[in-house]
Amino acid sequence: HVYDYKISLAKNWNLISVPLVSQDDNTSISNVLSGINGNYNAVWSYQNGSWKVYQPSGPASLSKVVPGYGYYINMTSSDVLYNNGDKMYGDGIFQPPIVSLTPSWNLIGHYGIRESIAKSDALKTLDGNYATLLDINGNSISSLDSGVGYWLFVTGSSNRDYAPSDADYASPDVS
Repeated sequence: HVYDYKISLAKNWNLISVPLVSQDDNTSISNVLSGINGNYNAVWSYQNGSWKVYQPSGPASLSKVVPGYGYYINMTSSDVLYNNGDKMYGDGIFQPPIVSLTPSWNLIGHYGIRESIAKSDALKTLDGNYATLLDINGNSISSLDSGVGYWLFVTGSSNRDYAPSDADYASPDVS
């Protein structure tokens, strides 16, 4: 089942995440950000303890935008990213989007179709091995919102797999 989502982007820096696996499993930056092509000049992500960057006309150590990670995107003008995707990769064997987080700071994103989810539900697969969750302004938060990226401090001495929880894909409440 394919779901639609949108992410509002302001001029200058935004901290975002994509909540779903891109349709046809195509997570290339050119595919995921095609709807805002020409309106951004850099995408940065902090993954596995190092910064990765993509610039449309410059160096690139970042090539994909996948659910679970957070991304700083520098917009040259305001825009809205409209996209769609699925809960899992469907490359013959259906599997959820899992990312590896290092013991330290990580840029993460909210998985799933819910607009907002409690921190404890969203981070359930980390088994409590985290200390701090911050928004783009450095404020401590208690819930994760769709399309938004966050800084998460992971505790312990080994990498942890961050994956969607059942609550991430539960049907949103209808009001």
